[in-house]
Amino acid sequence: MTRQPDDVRLYAVAGADHTPGGARLRPGLPYCTNAAGVLTPPVMPFVRAMVFALDDWVSDGVAPPASRYPSLADDTLVTMEEGRRLWPAIPGHPFDASRNLAEDWDDSSPLPRSRGGYPLLTVRTDADGNATGAIRHPMVAVPTATIVGHAGRKPGYAPEDSCPLMGESIPFAATRAERLASGDPRLSLEERYPGGARELTAKRRAVADRLVKDRLLLLEDAESVAAGVMDEALTAK
Repeated sequence: MTRQPDDVRLYAVAGADHTPGGARLRPGLPYCTNAAGVLTPPVMPFVRAMVFALDDWVSDGVAPPASRYPSLADDTLVTMEEGRRLWPAIPGHPFDASRNLAEDWDDSSPLPRSRGGYPLLTVRTDADGNATGAIRHPMVAVPTATIVGHAGRKPGYAPEDSCPLMGESIPFAATRAERLASGDPRLSLEERYPGGARELTAKRRAVADRLVKDRLLLLEDAESVAAGVMDEALTAK
């Protein structure tokens, strides 16, 4: 599709994996790097908002929110090389370059052959490794971790492939001393949120309020979406 039709909208949720309700710990797969569980943004609150927007569009002619997804047009979709350059040097978590290869196959003969691969692209990330250019759940906009919608495999389990349908969460260090000791370039929780859980909640609520204003989130869902999943290091304060 070279041009998006006027009667089509496309949305992506930054950091979300393949499953719809990711905002809770759940077991990972034993051969994946996220075997201890993952936290990824749930997409269903945004789906709910889009159902209402679709109804308004069909019933009353009120156009839904503009599409929001990574694209080359706004430089939020980049080459794999650029993605690797942008990825923060998180100890033990190098840039995951594994992606499903997309090839153009000629199947007009009994023995199909590849006519070459399509260029691989990935999302532009911020200094924390979180995706930009999409709907940013408060968990991603005001993070306690680097959250990605994909994950790699452990050594010995086809590391060149991605872990199917699973995302990954890489928590921030609790303190500045902890992150400096490990060599983590991402700011710690205490550096980001000196006000603890209260500050985190207030900032996430502000993000949720903007999403409601943009009609990407329903008002009745804003409270639960803003609450997200609290980090123990913050809730202890």
